[in-house]
Amino acid sequence: VLVSDRGKVSVKSLLEALARRGVLHVLAEGGGEMIASLVEAGLCDEAYVFVAPKIIGGRDAVTSVEGRGILDLKKAVSLKNTTVQKIGNDFLIHGTF
Repeated sequence: VLVSDRGKVSVKSLLEALARRGVLHVLAEGGGEMIASLVEAGLCDEAYVFVAPKIIGGRDAVTSVEGRGILDLKKAVSLKNTTVQKIGNDFLIHGTF
């Protein structure tokens, strides 16, 4: 089943269905909820994150990674083998999980 009981796509089921069809590499470009669901399910091998040198937000602002979040910084997901590249005015951070 590709749709969960909450009416959202089950990312794990979708990736399993793609793998059965021979699709072994996927670029997932999406919003904070999708990114969070992939990271929380442990379905990411690597990440490319663009960061603009701008300060935005507020208490109710949408963040680049939504989901449940963490309360303890020690439980944060850390990228390994990271590189940072300046592209125009932005920065591209690449790392593996």
